[in-house]
Amino acid sequence: MITEAPFVKVAVTAAAQPEAGAVARVLEQVAAALTAAECTRVRVAWIMAGNDSQQAIRVAPTLAELRHEVAHRWFFRLLDEGGLYMHFQPIVWLQRPEVLAHEALVRATHEGRELSGAEIVAVAAATQLVVPLDARTRIRAIEQFATSGLRSKVFVNFQPSTIYNPRYCLRTTFTALERTGVPPEQVVFEVVESEDVADVAHLRRIIDLYRAHGLGIAMDDFGVGYSTHERLLRLQLDYVKLDKSLCRDVATNGAAQDVIAGILRVAGEAGCRVIAEGIETVVQQTRLRELGVELGQGYLYARPAAAPQVTWPV
Repeated sequence: MITEAPFVKVAVTAAAQPEAGAVARVLEQVAAALTAAECTRVRVAWIMAGNDSQQAIRVAPTLAELRHEVAHRWFFRLLDEGGLYMHFQPIVWLQRPEVLAHEALVRATHEGRELSGAEIVAVAAATQLVVPLDARTRIRAIEQFATSGLRSKVFVNFQPSTIYNPRYCLRTTFTALERTGVPPEQVVFEVVESEDVADVAHLRRIIDLYRAHGLGIAMDDFGVGYSTHERLLRLQLDYVKLDKSLCRDVATNGAAQDVIAGILRVAGEAGCRVIAEGIETVVQQTRLRELGVELGQGYLYARPAAAPQVTWPV
């Protein structure tokens, strides 16, 4: 057992960087000889091979942290090199065959496989890169929409927890709108928040700043978790998106129908429109229409794609 916190010395050539595959394999070999607890204490010193002075070119905090960094180095490069791109999914009127908007959904490719938005956000959280990911996603969504040829509004996701000083943090977003020539009235920023927004006043400041620039505001996944009718009234939203779980069994689930009916009443008082997410069948569409939901989004109409083709079900 290791009782101190020693260094593991790894010799590398001038061309070999810690993220290189061969060096990564050396780290795994070292880790295999240690316990999990030891990996969190042992430090790694990189030594330039053939250097008479044996001068360490880099010291990592711990073996465990370096392995984590090496495993996710591709994600750092992806953000730095502009590897994010968007797929768009239409939001349609349920009463007539017209498209209101397209939601921009982030994608990336790694090791020959396309990553979903949820996978990308999970890696960003693991590497503490949610803030730069959020900023780059907003900018990329605006840029790609500007060149997509789509003639609609565009819904762009953002997480309010990543924005500390709204006027400073959102400056690049407004610059992107000016640079691309996308009219502000075509853009709706969609609040995506996996945890409770403790400072509703802060969220309201962000919303007010967006509104001052002529942008619309939507709230995602409404009807479950932390969303409340009181919050809907306080934030003065333009759109609320019903959580997919409410729409999944809407044709047969009386409780879900009651929740949706309640949201529709409050939304009417607040002057905002309701969008049903996750619509996959004509039966779901019909029941939502009967309840009074105006807008919908889901595989029934189109899957996310660079240039989605909308299907209008009978």
